[in-house]
Order: sequence, then structure tokens, then C-alpha cells
Amino acid sequence: MCSKLCLTRRKSTNSVNERTSAVTILHSGSSTKRGVPPTPKESSTRTKPLKQAGRQPIPEYQTSYQSRGAPGGPAMSSSSMLPAAATAASKRLILVHGTGHGGWCWYKVATLLRAAGHRVDAPDMAASGADARPLRDAPTFEDYSRPLLDALRALPPGEKAVLVGHSFGGMSVALAAEEFPDKVAAAVFLTAFMPDCAHPRTHTIEALPAGLDWMDSVTDEGHAPPSVFLGPQFLRRMLYQLCPEEDYTLSQSLARVSSYYVADQRRRPPFSADRYGAVSKVYVVAKQDLAMVEQYQRQMIASVPVAEVREMAGADHMAMLSAPEVLAGHLADIANTYA
Repeated sequence: MCSKLCLTRRKSTNSVNERTSAVTILHSGSSTKRGVPPTPKESSTRTKPLKQAGRQPIPEYQTSYQSRGAPGGPAMSSSSMLPAAATAASKRLILVHGTGHGGWCWYKVATLLRAAGHRVDAPDMAASGADARPLRDAPTFEDYSRPLLDALRALPPGEKAVLVGHSFGGMSVALAAEEFPDKVAAAVFLTAFMPDCAHPRTHTIEALPAGLDWMDSVTDEGHAPPSVFLGPQFLRRMLYQLCPEEDYTLSQSLARVSSYYVADQRRRPPFSADRYGAVSKVYVVAKQDLAMVEQYQRQMIASVPVAEVREMAGADHMAMLSAPEVLAGHLADIANTYA
């Protein structure tokens, strides 16, 4: 979801009261008026919540996934009752949000995983979530991803973490795996950008299908860095269409202006095969994602060697909100498998 692509470019206006429901966004003093569109009622399939590890049994999550070995190797379809080993020792997971969001969007999944005995961090990237800095104070992609890089750097010697990147968070996870491959037990891409090692870093962003309707989203190419604000109609209809209404309302209180840092990332060499490329990867497909559609997700999977491909049949783009119990089951099982 890149400001370079099909998103209509409009300058955000100054001195406009942004509140439809008392919402303020940080954008170098700029603000954008936003309305709340009609919202069709849709529901997602829910399962029982995770139980505490080592104390209560964790329910079985009937899901399916594919396992892939070396590039060109055959894909093996299988079904798994997840998480079969979620009562294992505590694992560390770091959950990375996408554009315009913050660590807050993981509140359901983080709670479930902690209740199951895992150690979970959901940091705000720079100028995101509760991080008070304006976007201009995070001029590069490395600046933006610094909270994740610092979290990995601070891990005790010998400890590894499972990184989970959602949407644009996949790019931050890739950067972290490039910088600290020995500290990453597995990189999980949840309906996320997953770069390869053969093309420029921005290739996967720029390959996003051109027909995506960005609706009321706004970009400002003159901002430093070039900025994007995902509009309320776009969020409701394209990203949150299966989410509970209260989670969409929460997003409207916490959404922030952000950037895809395309120009900055183009200046960097491709991710390396012996660092990022050597980290075990798992892709989680959200089959009801209307923005990063399943076909696009599978195009990325076809170009990058992954250890597993897992599917969430009832999840939209915001899978952590539309199907949190199912996602928590997947992540617990992945953590117990790779960490």
C-alpha cells in the first residue's frame, strides 16, 4: 500500500478541525477532515480463547496450512489442530503493527498469548501509536523501525524472538532480520509485505495490484518523509470489514499519519540471502483481505522460500481484530515450533 501507486494525491489542509469523533493526528501541524461512512454488519468466525500455559488445556484450533521446503520443492497440504504444543516453555514474541496503527491493535492477541504464558511485546514504531514524535522526526525507514531494532538489540545473549509483522510491519520485520538474524527465531508475515532478496526492497510494495481503491486516503508527497493517511472509509470497507464495530471506532481515535518510506528504501541494497534470507519465515494468509488480496499474498509467497504457509479463512486485513483467537493459536504454535 504505497503512496507511489494508485492512491489519489491530495495535500492535507491546515487549520481544519479533524474531529468527526474528537480525533487528532500528528502531521507537522496539518490535519484532515474525516467522516465515518455507513458500515455494513459482518461477523467473523470465533473460537474459544487460549488458556494459560502449563495450567489449563489450550483448545484446539482447526486450521490448515501448507509446508514448503527448499525453493522449487513440493508443497505439502496438511491440517493441524493448533496449538498442539502451546503449554511448552514461555516464548518471546514481538508483534509489529502496520501503517497508521500502533501496538494498540494487538491488544486482543497479546492478551491471549500472555494468558498462555508467553512473553509478548507490541512496540509502537516511531511516530506511531502512543509514540509522541511527529512523522518529521522519523525521516528514514530505519528511524521508523528503531523501536523494533532496539528491542532485538536489548535481548539477553543467546535469546531469540519470534517477530510477527502485519501489513507494512513485514518490512520492519525484514529489516530486523537483516540486522539481527541471530536474534530472530522466526519471521512471521501476517498478510504483510514480504520482500525477497533478488529485487530492490520496495519491489513488493510497488507490486501491489493497481486496481486497489484507496477511497478517502490522502498522501502528501511534499512532506518529509512523504506521508500517507488511511481514510476512515478505506479502513472501514477495505481493512476492517469483518472487525467488531468497537475496534473500528478505536482505530478512529488512534489512527496516525505515516509513511511507506519508498524513496528511502530504494536507496538501500536488496536484503541479503545470508542474513534476512537465512531466517525461517512463516506466512499467514488472510483470505478475506480486500486490500492485500489473497492472490497478491500468494505471489509474494511464491517468490520467497518459506517454512510454512498458514491460512485464516475468516480473517480480513486486520486479522488480529477480526479473528484474534485463531491468530493467537497460530502464533502460539509457531512460537513453540521455532523458538
